[in-house]
Amino acid sequence: MGNRRCGSRGLREAAFAALLSSGAAFASPAASADGAAGQTVIEAITVTARKQPEQLQRTPISITAFTAGDLKSRNVETLADVAPLTPNLVFDRGTGDTGSSNTAQIFIRGVGQSDFLFTTDPGVGVYIDGVYLPTSIGALTELNDVAQIEVLKGPQGTLFGQNTIGGAISITTNEPAETFGGTAAVELGAYARRNFFGVVNLPLVRDRLFARLAFASENEDGYVTRTSDHTTEGDIDSQVVRGQLLWKPISDFSLRLIGDYTQEREHAIPEVELAVNTAAPVLGLWNLLVGGPAGMPYTAASVAPSPSQDNGTGPNFSHLTVGGFAGIAAWRLGDATLKSITSYRYQRADFGIDSDHSASDYVTQTVLDSQEQTSEELQLLGKAFDDRLSYVLGATYFHLTGRDTYNLDIAPGLYPLVGLDINELIYTHLDSSSYSGYGHIQYNITDKLSISAGLRYTYVDKALDESLRLLASQLTKFAVSPTDDWHALTPQAGLQYQWTPDVMTYASAARGFKAGGFNGRASDSFIASSPFNSEYVWTYEAGAKTEWLDHRLLVDAAAFYSDYTDMQLLTVVPDTTTGGAVAAIVQNAGKARIDGFEFQSTVIPAAGLRLDLGLGYLDAAYTALAANVTGITLHSRLPKAPKWTLTLGGDYRWLIPTGSLDVRTDLSYRSAVQEVSNNSPLLFQPGYWLLSTNIRYRRTDAPWSVALYGSNLTDTRYMTNGLDALSSIGIAGATYGRPREYGVRFDYEF
Repeated sequence: MGNRRCGSRGLREAAFAALLSSGAAFASPAASADGAAGQTVIEAITVTARKQPEQLQRTPISITAFTAGDLKSRNVETLADVAPLTPNLVFDRGTGDTGSSNTAQIFIRGVGQSDFLFTTDPGVGVYIDGVYLPTSIGALTELNDVAQIEVLKGPQGTLFGQNTIGGAISITTNEPAETFGGTAAVELGAYARRNFFGVVNLPLVRDRLFARLAFASENEDGYVTRTSDHTTEGDIDSQVVRGQLLWKPISDFSLRLIGDYTQEREHAIPEVELAVNTAAPVLGLWNLLVGGPAGMPYTAASVAPSPSQDNGTGPNFSHLTVGGFAGIAAWRLGDATLKSITSYRYQRADFGIDSDHSASDYVTQTVLDSQEQTSEELQLLGKAFDDRLSYVLGATYFHLTGRDTYNLDIAPGLYPLVGLDINELIYTHLDSSSYSGYGHIQYNITDKLSISAGLRYTYVDKALDESLRLLASQLTKFAVSPTDDWHALTPQAGLQYQWTPDVMTYASAARGFKAGGFNGRASDSFIASSPFNSEYVWTYEAGAKTEWLDHRLLVDAAAFYSDYTDMQLLTVVPDTTTGGAVAAIVQNAGKARIDGFEFQSTVIPAAGLRLDLGLGYLDAAYTALAANVTGITLHSRLPKAPKWTLTLGGDYRWLIPTGSLDVRTDLSYRSAVQEVSNNSPLLFQPGYWLLSTNIRYRRTDAPWSVALYGSNLTDTRYMTNGLDALSSIGIAGATYGRPREYGVRFDYEF
């Protein structure tokens, strides 16, 4: 979807400008303004998926790219909205039964991570203007004033480093421009949606200094109602501001400074109860001694009759504050460019949920999480030997400090009666540092045949302080301070052949790794002190990128095989050390193989009409399991790995006497999927379709436009994540995706 090739004219002149920004793709101005509407040929895109600017159709990686126009025509407002449009990408909001509405579960080709805690690294790297976001909290990014998104599939361990074993998502915001201008938008819709967006570009010193300011305010009521207080869950209350300065004192130097701030004040994720197991040991005892005598037992009668209703009475909040600064400097040194990306980011997330979703005071959770990160990356990029050799040399430093306080209150009131205390306060403090050096080259043996090779060495060390305090008895169960380190080499090699100017084939092999870590919610000192190992993926890929019919038909395909070892999987198991409560444990589950393909095509059969097709296939299975793994068998499905993903879309521009009418419709399908690694029957989601549309009217030579949009028009009900703890504490709940929504948007350009 959105893949387009740029011609060679002006590429050399654009290369330095592209390197000054964060390193994603840049669309042509026409595509950025209006998407594909009105095109007669497939527009051009230049990407920097390999850090150097190059034509997308000559980049030997399976990529799905979206320009600003693509995002606008599909009414894409958050990163999660990209998933239905991208083959083999799963991007779900929140995690099972935590209450957080601002975390992301991202899987590419069946590889990712479900846990939000900073002690477990993600499997898909998210980058904004070249700055890495290391945890799933805060990765659900708002996409106002974005120039382009690239979804890179398969391990990107050489050029992007650790924690990109599934792939990487690179987001580039629009940089300040040399002319005054901007946009303002108002969006009104269902569930009392009231969104406001604005961008202004300010030239401060002619040809030298430019500024840009973007803001977004998004507000929407939730779609699950709490009967106890009539509040809604799944609401949106977000404010975002981003400011930039671009300084060009001389033609060969540029400095771009970026600052951003986001505040979200929302209710908990809209999870609802699915089932209750009153035979669970803890629940049976609590009902007998506490809930029953108080007249508030927790039984199947507590489950709400509708997925749009929650009977909870406890905590109900999800707050996030996140911000940071980045400095991107670049010096052109003849045929080479030296680039520096320096960043600092911070965030605080507080969230809480009534996990039993009933009037009974049986299970509640609250989390206070804070993080700080600093990073530095140096890159030397250039060409040699009459441009036959392209090279990238780099070094990175990254440091993360995280603090998490997790309060799990289960079966209160049992301690005074039977001495059973499972009201836990877990404190986790992590210091993590990583260092890496890498290099990547591509050499054109002939005008058609090229080879590429790269290698990165990464060293990671982590120091953990973790303690568990039992609140009813005020006893400290354990306090440990383990440390460990991991290192890895992640090579890449490839071969590509340009058969004609419009047909390229390639084959590659790449290794990725995700660093080891510690269990941040351990139930005893042994689990807390015992690290889990790094996981690794070797992926072998072959593909073709082609254009036909005078650049009116694009056909791209890639097939791959992945050998996945030492898999880190989050499982929920009974905790025998606390009388049958629940424990969430990250384990090195064993090995798996994942093979499949991606197919993407765009065709413009007539002026103004564009049709898009994206198809992804996965065949994933465990091949070996570690002796101590629990909750998984060789017959288990990998979580978040649907066999089929399909997207069909099209847009057409009608020219009418007063202007133009652009109509965009997208239909997507995701086949059956298991939401959790221990394959709960309750959390098995059958295949489903989603339908969306966007109709935009723009008056000729007028600065304004108006659009009508709708998403999930068939009002399909589908699960995105959940928790099954029936065998331990007797509860199971799930979160469902957003229902049918519709609205109107007014845009004004100046």
